[in-house]
Amino acid sequence: MGYRAGEIIGQRATALYGSEERAKDVLRQMRKRGGAVSAFESVLRGKDGSSIPVLISASILFDSEGQEVGTVGFATDLRSMQAVLIEPQERPHPARRQIDGGPHQQVLGRPQQHRQNGR
Repeated sequence: MGYRAGEIIGQRATALYGSEERAKDVLRQMRKRGGAVSAFESVLRGKDGSSIPVLISASILFDSEGQEVGTVGFATDLRSMQAVLIEPQERPHPARRQIDGGPHQQVLGRPQQHRQNGR
C-alpha cells in the first residue's frame, strides 16, 4: 500500500479507507457478525491515492467493561490475484499458441505418418 508502519499505526481507519462511509461499513459488518469479519471484501487507499482491492479480517477491541475501544485488522492485497485471474482472458494460453501456429501443427495435421512395420 506504500505506507511505512510509523505513518499508519495509530491513525484513524478513514486514513486507510479513504472515506468515513467505507470505514463505517466495515465496522457495521463487524458488529453485525459478532465483533469480527473474515475475508470481507473492501477497497483501501494506497499512499499514492490509488484504490486497492483487499480482503479484510478484523475484530473490534473491547475494554474490561465491554465498551468498544478500537479495532485491529489485517488486509490481503488482491491486486496480484486479480491479475492472475484476469490476465488469461486477455492473451491466449501458451499451449493454444503452440497448437495454432507452433512447430507441432504439421505433425498434428498428418496422422498415421509415424507408423512403421504394419503397426
